[in-house]
Amino acid sequence: VMAAVDMGGKAATNVYSDQDIDELMALTGLSGSVTTAPSLIHAAIERSKPNMSDEERLAAAQKVNDSGVVDALIGMIRADVRRLLDADTKKDVLTWYNGATAKKILQADRAATTQEGLKKLQDAAASGASRVRDFDRTEILRELDYVSRAGATQRQVLDDFLEILANVVKDQAKLLEAKTGILTAQRDAPEQMIYAMDFVYSDIEDDELRAFVTFFKTKSGQKWVQVLRGHTRALWRKVNEVSVGILQQDALNALQRQK
Repeated sequence: VMAAVDMGGKAATNVYSDQDIDELMALTGLSGSVTTAPSLIHAAIERSKPNMSDEERLAAAQKVNDSGVVDALIGMIRADVRRLLDADTKKDVLTWYNGATAKKILQADRAATTQEGLKKLQDAAASGASRVRDFDRTEILRELDYVSRAGATQRQVLDDFLEILANVVKDQAKLLEAKTGILTAQRDAPEQMIYAMDFVYSDIEDDELRAFVTFFKTKSGQKWVQVLRGHTRALWRKVNEVSVGILQQDALNALQRQK
Protein backbone atom coordinates (compact mmCIF):
# COMPACT_ATOMS: atom_id res chain seq x y z
CA VAL A 1 0.00 0.00 0.00
CA MET A 2 1.37 3.38 -1.01
CA ALA A 3 0.31 6.76 0.31
CA ALA A 4 0.01 9.80 -1.91
CA VAL A 5 1.61 12.84 -0.29
CA ASP A 6 0.44 16.40 -0.64
CA MET A 7 2.64 19.51 -0.76
CA GLY A 8 2.66 19.76 3.02
CA GLY A 9 4.06 16.28 3.40
CA LYS A 10 0.86 14.84 4.87
CA ALA A 11 -0.75 11.67 3.55
CA ALA A 12 -3.57 12.84 1.30
CA THR A 13 -5.01 9.50 0.17
CA ASN A 14 -4.21 5.82 0.24
CA VAL A 15 -3.59 4.23 -3.14
CA TYR A 16 -5.37 0.89 -3.02
CA SER A 17 -6.29 -0.88 -6.23
CA ASP A 18 -9.97 -1.30 -7.05
CA GLN A 19 -9.46 -5.03 -6.51
CA ASP A 20 -8.10 -4.41 -2.99
CA ILE A 21 -11.20 -2.43 -2.10
CA ASP A 22 -13.58 -4.85 -3.81
CA GLU A 23 -12.13 -7.66 -1.68
CA LEU A 24 -12.60 -5.52 1.44
CA MET A 25 -16.19 -4.78 0.40
CA ALA A 26 -16.91 -8.46 -0.15
CA LEU A 27 -15.49 -9.43 3.24
CA THR A 28 -17.34 -6.71 5.16
CA GLY A 29 -20.72 -7.13 3.49
CA LEU A 30 -20.66 -3.82 1.63
CA SER A 31 -20.78 -5.56 -1.76
CA GLY A 32 -24.06 -7.19 -0.84
CA SER A 33 -25.42 -3.92 0.51
CA VAL A 34 -24.62 -2.09 -2.73
CA THR A 35 -26.39 -4.67 -4.86
CA THR A 36 -29.64 -4.18 -2.91
CA ALA A 37 -30.02 -0.65 -4.32
CA PRO A 38 -31.95 -1.58 -7.50
CA SER A 39 -34.41 -3.78 -5.57
CA LEU A 40 -34.92 -1.01 -3.00
CA ILE A 41 -35.71 1.43 -5.82
CA HIS A 42 -38.13 -1.02 -7.42
CA ALA A 43 -39.85 -1.53 -4.04
CA ALA A 44 -40.23 2.23 -3.56
CA ILE A 45 -41.77 2.60 -7.02
CA GLU A 46 -44.10 -0.35 -6.43
CA ARG A 47 -45.34 1.19 -3.18
CA SER A 48 -46.24 4.40 -5.00
CA LYS A 49 -47.65 2.64 -8.10
CA PRO A 50 -48.95 -0.75 -6.96
CA ASN A 51 -51.01 -1.31 -10.10
CA MET A 52 -48.26 -0.98 -12.68
CA SER A 53 -48.55 -2.98 -15.87
CA ASP A 54 -45.81 -5.39 -16.97
CA GLU A 55 -44.78 -2.83 -19.59
CA GLU A 56 -44.43 -0.13 -16.92
CA ARG A 57 -42.38 -2.46 -14.73
CA LEU A 58 -40.01 -3.20 -17.60
CA ALA A 59 -39.67 0.52 -18.34
CA ALA A 60 -38.94 1.24 -14.66
CA ALA A 61 -36.35 -1.55 -14.56
CA GLN A 62 -34.59 -0.05 -17.58
CA LYS A 63 -34.56 3.39 -15.94
CA VAL A 64 -33.05 1.94 -12.77
CA ASN A 65 -30.41 0.17 -14.83
CA ASP A 66 -29.64 3.35 -16.77
CA SER A 67 -29.22 5.29 -13.51
CA GLY A 68 -25.91 3.52 -12.81
CA VAL A 69 -26.70 3.53 -9.09
CA VAL A 70 -24.59 0.47 -8.24
CA ASP A 71 -21.47 1.77 -9.99
CA ALA A 72 -21.95 5.17 -8.37
CA LEU A 73 -22.14 3.64 -4.88
CA ILE A 74 -19.07 1.48 -5.48
CA GLY A 75 -17.18 4.60 -6.56
CA MET A 76 -18.21 6.41 -3.38
CA ILE A 77 -17.07 3.54 -1.16
CA ARG A 78 -13.74 3.32 -2.94
CA ALA A 79 -13.19 7.05 -2.46
CA ASP A 80 -14.03 6.85 1.26
CA VAL A 81 -11.77 3.84 1.84
CA ARG A 82 -8.85 5.58 0.15
CA ARG A 83 -9.53 8.76 2.12
CA LEU A 84 -10.11 7.24 5.54
CA LEU A 85 -8.19 3.97 5.85
CA ASP A 86 -4.43 3.95 6.11
CA ALA A 87 -2.58 0.63 5.90
CA ASP A 88 -2.80 -0.13 9.64
CA THR A 89 -6.48 0.74 9.81
CA LYS A 90 -7.28 -1.41 6.79
CA LYS A 91 -5.37 -4.29 8.37
CA ASP A 92 -7.35 -3.91 11.63
CA VAL A 93 -10.65 -3.92 9.73
CA LEU A 94 -9.65 -7.01 7.77
CA THR A 95 -8.58 -8.77 10.99
CA TRP A 96 -11.92 -8.06 12.67
CA TYR A 97 -14.05 -9.18 9.73
CA ASN A 98 -12.00 -12.36 9.26
CA GLY A 99 -12.90 -13.37 12.82
CA ALA A 100 -15.66 -15.80 13.76
CA THR A 101 -17.71 -13.21 15.66
CA ALA A 102 -17.77 -10.73 12.79
CA LYS A 103 -18.75 -13.47 10.34
CA LYS A 104 -21.62 -14.50 12.59
CA ILE A 105 -22.81 -10.90 12.87
CA LEU A 106 -22.59 -10.41 9.09
CA GLN A 107 -24.66 -13.54 8.57
CA ALA A 108 -27.35 -12.05 10.80
CA ASP A 109 -27.17 -8.78 8.87
CA ARG A 110 -27.56 -10.57 5.53
CA ALA A 111 -30.57 -12.54 6.77
CA ALA A 112 -32.28 -9.26 7.63
CA THR A 113 -31.83 -7.91 4.07
CA THR A 114 -33.79 -10.69 2.32
CA GLN A 115 -37.39 -9.92 1.35
CA GLU A 116 -38.69 -12.10 4.17
CA GLY A 117 -36.10 -10.74 6.60
CA LEU A 118 -36.99 -7.13 5.82
CA LYS A 119 -40.67 -7.84 6.44
CA LYS A 120 -39.90 -9.46 9.80
CA LEU A 121 -37.53 -6.62 10.67
CA GLN A 122 -40.20 -4.01 9.96
CA ASP A 123 -42.73 -5.91 12.07
CA ALA A 124 -40.21 -6.27 14.90
CA ALA A 125 -39.41 -2.54 14.86
CA ALA A 126 -43.09 -1.63 14.81
CA SER A 127 -43.94 -3.89 17.75
CA GLY A 128 -40.72 -3.31 19.68
CA ALA A 129 -42.24 -1.13 22.39
CA SER A 130 -44.66 -3.90 23.36
CA ARG A 131 -41.96 -6.53 23.89
CA VAL A 132 -40.20 -7.14 27.18
CA ARG A 133 -36.40 -7.09 26.80
CA ASP A 134 -33.59 -7.94 29.14
CA PHE A 135 -32.18 -4.75 30.68
CA ASP A 136 -28.50 -5.69 30.30
CA ARG A 137 -29.06 -6.77 26.70
CA THR A 138 -30.78 -3.49 25.91
CA GLU A 139 -27.90 -1.52 27.37
CA ILE A 140 -25.44 -3.38 25.13
CA LEU A 141 -27.61 -2.57 22.11
CA ARG A 142 -27.76 1.09 23.14
CA GLU A 143 -23.98 1.20 23.36
CA LEU A 144 -23.69 -0.48 19.96
CA ASP A 145 -26.04 2.10 18.48
CA TYR A 146 -23.98 4.88 20.05
CA VAL A 147 -20.56 3.71 18.85
CA SER A 148 -21.84 2.76 15.38
CA ARG A 149 -23.94 5.95 15.12
CA ALA A 150 -26.63 3.85 13.45
CA GLY A 151 -29.59 5.84 14.77
CA ALA A 152 -27.85 9.15 14.07
CA THR A 153 -27.20 8.02 10.49
CA GLN A 154 -30.85 7.09 10.09
CA ARG A 155 -31.83 10.62 11.09
CA GLN A 156 -29.43 12.00 8.46
CA VAL A 157 -30.98 9.70 5.86
CA LEU A 158 -34.38 11.18 6.70
CA ASP A 159 -32.95 14.71 6.43
CA ASP A 160 -31.67 13.85 2.96
CA PHE A 161 -35.06 12.44 1.97
CA LEU A 162 -36.82 15.60 3.10
CA GLU A 163 -34.37 17.67 1.05
CA ILE A 164 -35.14 15.56 -2.03
CA LEU A 165 -38.88 15.93 -1.51
CA ALA A 166 -38.58 19.69 -1.01
CA ASN A 167 -36.98 19.96 -4.45
CA VAL A 168 -39.76 18.10 -6.26
CA VAL A 169 -43.00 18.49 -4.28
CA LYS A 170 -44.67 21.78 -5.16
CA ASP A 171 -47.81 21.22 -3.11
CA GLN A 172 -46.88 22.82 0.21
CA ALA A 173 -49.63 21.03 2.12
CA LYS A 174 -48.32 17.64 0.97
CA LEU A 175 -44.75 18.71 1.72
CA LEU A 176 -45.74 19.76 5.24
CA GLU A 177 -47.47 16.43 5.76
CA ALA A 178 -44.35 14.59 4.62
CA LYS A 179 -42.15 16.76 6.84
CA THR A 180 -44.33 16.00 9.85
CA GLY A 181 -44.01 12.28 9.21
CA ILE A 182 -40.25 12.52 8.78
CA LEU A 183 -39.82 14.51 11.98
CA THR A 184 -41.83 11.87 13.84
CA ALA A 185 -39.65 9.13 12.37
CA GLN A 186 -36.51 11.03 13.40
CA ARG A 187 -37.83 11.39 16.93
CA ASP A 188 -38.47 7.66 17.12
CA ALA A 189 -35.25 6.62 15.34
CA PRO A 190 -33.15 5.83 18.46
CA GLU A 191 -35.70 3.43 19.94
CA GLN A 192 -36.61 1.97 16.55
CA MET A 193 -32.93 1.20 16.00
CA ILE A 194 -32.77 -0.68 19.32
CA TYR A 195 -35.85 -2.70 18.38
CA ALA A 196 -34.31 -3.50 15.00
CA MET A 197 -30.96 -4.54 16.47
CA ASP A 198 -32.75 -6.66 19.07
CA PHE A 199 -34.39 -8.60 16.24
CA VAL A 200 -31.44 -8.81 13.85
CA TYR A 201 -28.96 -9.93 16.54
CA SER A 202 -31.30 -12.22 18.46
CA ASP A 203 -28.94 -15.17 17.95
CA ILE A 204 -25.78 -13.20 18.79
CA GLU A 205 -24.51 -13.70 22.33
CA ASP A 206 -23.97 -10.75 24.68
CA ASP A 207 -20.20 -11.28 24.72
CA GLU A 208 -20.15 -11.26 20.91
CA LEU A 209 -22.05 -7.99 20.81
CA ARG A 210 -19.66 -6.54 23.39
CA ALA A 211 -16.76 -7.55 21.11
CA PHE A 212 -18.52 -5.71 18.27
CA VAL A 213 -18.78 -2.62 20.47
CA THR A 214 -15.12 -2.92 21.48
CA PHE A 215 -14.02 -3.03 17.83
CA PHE A 216 -16.08 0.04 16.95
CA LYS A 217 -14.57 1.91 19.89
CA THR A 218 -11.03 1.53 18.56
CA LYS A 219 -9.43 4.21 16.40
CA SER A 220 -9.62 1.89 13.40
CA GLY A 221 -13.20 0.96 14.25
CA GLN A 222 -14.26 4.59 14.32
CA LYS A 223 -12.70 5.20 10.92
CA TRP A 224 -14.59 2.21 9.61
CA VAL A 225 -17.78 3.60 11.14
CA GLN A 226 -17.25 6.69 8.97
CA VAL A 227 -17.08 4.46 5.88
CA LEU A 228 -20.24 2.60 6.91
CA ARG A 229 -22.14 5.78 7.69
CA GLY A 230 -21.09 7.35 4.42
CA HIS A 231 -22.24 4.27 2.52
CA THR A 232 -25.59 4.04 4.31
CA ARG A 233 -26.35 7.69 3.68
CA ALA A 234 -25.22 7.49 0.03
CA LEU A 235 -27.20 4.29 -0.55
CA TRP A 236 -30.49 5.75 0.64
CA ARG A 237 -29.90 9.10 -1.01
CA LYS A 238 -29.38 7.33 -4.34
CA VAL A 239 -32.39 5.08 -3.78
CA ASN A 240 -34.61 8.04 -2.96
CA GLU A 241 -33.25 10.27 -5.73
CA VAL A 242 -33.69 7.65 -8.43
CA SER A 243 -37.11 6.42 -7.30
CA VAL A 244 -38.50 9.95 -6.84
CA GLY A 245 -37.01 10.98 -10.18
CA ILE A 246 -38.63 8.06 -12.01
CA LEU A 247 -42.00 8.67 -10.37
CA GLN A 248 -41.82 12.38 -11.16
CA GLN A 249 -40.97 11.73 -14.82
CA ASP A 250 -43.79 9.20 -15.10
CA ALA A 251 -46.23 11.75 -13.68
CA LEU A 252 -45.07 14.39 -16.18
CA ASN A 253 -45.41 11.93 -19.06
CA ALA A 254 -48.93 11.07 -17.94
CA LEU A 255 -49.87 14.77 -17.90
CA GLN A 256 -48.50 15.27 -21.39
CA ARG A 257 -50.51 12.33 -22.71
CA GLN A 258 -53.67 13.87 -21.30
CA LYS A 259 -53.16 17.13 -23.19
